[in-house]
Amino acid sequence: MRVFAFISVAFSILIKQAHGWLPQHQHKSDNGITSNSQPWLSRSSSSSRLLSSKADTPSLAPEVQEQEDEKEKHQHDLFDDFVDFLLTKQKEIIHELEDLEAEHTAKNDDTNEPAVFSRDTWGIFEGDDDDDEYDEEDDEPLRKTKETLATATTNDDKPPVGGITRVIQGGQVIEKGACSFTLIGQGILSKERAATIRARQQGSSTTALPNNKDAISIQEGDHYAAAALSMVLHSRSPHVPTFRSDVRVFLVQSKHDSNHDTVSSSAPTTMAWFGGGADLTPYYLMADDITFFHQCYADLCQSHQEAGDNNVEEYTYQSMKKACDDYFYLPARQEHRGTGGLFFDDMTMTSSRLDFVKGVVETWMPSWIPLVRLRQQMTVTEQERHWQLLRRGRYLEFNLLYDRGVRFGLANANPRVEGVMVSAPPLIAFEYNYPIVPDSREAELMKVLKTPKDWV
Repeated sequence: MRVFAFISVAFSILIKQAHGWLPQHQHKSDNGITSNSQPWLSRSSSSSRLLSSKADTPSLAPEVQEQEDEKEKHQHDLFDDFVDFLLTKQKEIIHELEDLEAEHTAKNDDTNEPAVFSRDTWGIFEGDDDDDEYDEEDDEPLRKTKETLATATTNDDKPPVGGITRVIQGGQVIEKGACSFTLIGQGILSKERAATIRARQQGSSTTALPNNKDAISIQEGDHYAAAALSMVLHSRSPHVPTFRSDVRVFLVQSKHDSNHDTVSSSAPTTMAWFGGGADLTPYYLMADDITFFHQCYADLCQSHQEAGDNNVEEYTYQSMKKACDDYFYLPARQEHRGTGGLFFDDMTMTSSRLDFVKGVVETWMPSWIPLVRLRQQMTVTEQERHWQLLRRGRYLEFNLLYDRGVRFGLANANPRVEGVMVSAPPLIAFEYNYPIVPDSREAELMKVLKTPKDWV
């Protein structure tokens, strides 16, 4: 079912192989989408894109060509809008988490400086040492970053691929965490990857071929663009759950219709999908905390369904909660990694879906930070800390054995290992046949991990 299943946690498969943005002066496009004066995907007045040229496709009737160009422009405008949003949110999230660290450092009368995020840039962003100070009124970092990308699109020696990885280590709240942005401005699908996407497409009710008139048959040589923001926050306290989240967009420009033929006048040439989610990995079961977390996302889904924005059955809270439980599962252990949340793939990009995905990102911090403030000051015993490290071992076990993005990223020639493994916990423990005492708090957690429950 999942087009995005081959692109996973730190961005997913395609992004990990290659492995913010504050809005500039904005204006409304003809279709009502807010875009910036300098787009992320290069385009010209003749509607050629960074992704590919239409010179090698059959000529269409003028009125049909105009319709196709308008649909393509709409998709690219949505892509640009989403990229701007992701960089804005990366900066906002970093600022909010550093404030949280400072707050708890002061509360504990710690004389040490509070932990802050490092900044690692790569690809087209390498050497872009933006000022770490956050200012919501300052659009200079976005302008400079866009200029970097625009230069890269004209330089064959430096393809428009890169990212900004922010990492915090040794904090009082976050023992290790990462918030990473990745952009692929231009990519070409291999035969294997095109086949993977088609296989996922066939199982999706929203993009299945040939029933969906808006579907395209993705083939080897098709061009794509992608962007993602991913985050993992490993808490120091075992009373605060680890938080993981990501959102991503994958845009393909194809020369083929649903019959695998060269694109015809009735077939769209551009299609894009969203994927992402958010989930918790607790060490002790605080039922009210888990319910609060799930309720945040259930409310978000309900608000968009009521507005008619997201009424496809597979994108209800219940279906996305089940998808999360199904994905974060260790079959050899017959247990789930955590208590879940939301997980979605293959969500065809539209204006209303963009609003929903933005809403998911806007819910990340409000769904986790209240749990920190509620539990951070609780006393921690040696036993509780040891249990936390054992459960972190399961977290790493899942990433290395079952996470599709991590496995694919490490299998590539010359992978960015640090980037692929950035989601790993800082410390873990493995203990042979660790005994779990019946009716203990550890046993209470294991019961839910063996059989997920409905929290809302």
